[in-house]
Amino acid sequence: MIELCQVSKSFDQLKVLDHLSFKIPKGKILCILGPSGCGKTTILQIVAGLLPIDEGQILKKESIQSSYIFQEPRLLPWKTVRENIDFVLPASTHYLEEKISFYLQKTGLQGYEHYYPYQLSGGMKQRVALVRAFVYEHQLLLMDEPFQALDIKTRNILFNQTHLLWEETKNTIVFVTHQIEEALLLGDEILVLSEKPTKVKEKLEIHIPRLQRKIDAPILQDIYKKVMYSF
Repeated sequence: MIELCQVSKSFDQLKVLDHLSFKIPKGKILCILGPSGCGKTTILQIVAGLLPIDEGQILKKESIQSSYIFQEPRLLPWKTVRENIDFVLPASTHYLEEKISFYLQKTGLQGYEHYYPYQLSGGMKQRVALVRAFVYEHQLLLMDEPFQALDIKTRNILFNQTHLLWEETKNTIVFVTHQIEEALLLGDEILVLSEKPTKVKEKLEIHIPRLQRKIDAPILQDIYKKVMYSF
C-alpha cells in the first residue's frame, strides 16, 4: 500500500495540491476523478517519483516499481509492435514469451507483431501501450486518461481489455479519468478531487464484482449522484 500524507505541491506561485491525503490500496483499482487542471497528472507523477513534493510524506512499505500509460501511446516509430513491447523488458525475454503471446491474443494484436506504429489505428497503438505496461513486471500501474482521445467504441473495447488484463495480474492500478461511468465500472475505490488548490472531496468504495456491474443499477446510480454532487 502507498499512502500520501498531507502532500502539497506548488508550481511557482500556483498551489496545485493542498495537504492532500489518501491511500492507494494494494491489488485494487483506484480511480481518480476531478475537474480539469486540478492536478490529477501531478499526483501520478508524484506517486511515480517523477516530481518532488513541497510538503508532506509519501509512505511505502516497500520499494515499488511502476509502469505509466500516458494519454498518447508513446511508441517508438522505428520499432515494430513486438519491438516496442520488448523495449522495456530485460535483455532476456524468453521466459516472458508465453505471457506476451497471451496478452497479444487478449487484446486482438496477435498477427500484428511485425507492424509499425504508422500502420496501426489510434486504438491499436494504445493496445500496444497497454500490453507493454502489463507485461513489464511492475507492482503499480499508473494510467493517465489513456482512452481520452479514442472514439466511444474503441474506448469501451480497451476499457474491457484493461479489466481482463488486470484479472490476470491483480496489480495495483491508479486510473485517472474524466468519465464517471468509467470509474464506476472499473474502480474498487473512487477518489473525487476538488478544484485547485486540490483536496480530497469524497472517497467512495464499490463492492460489486466488476463483471456484475451495470451502469443503470440503483447502487451505481446512487454513487454516480454522490460524485456529481461532489463537483
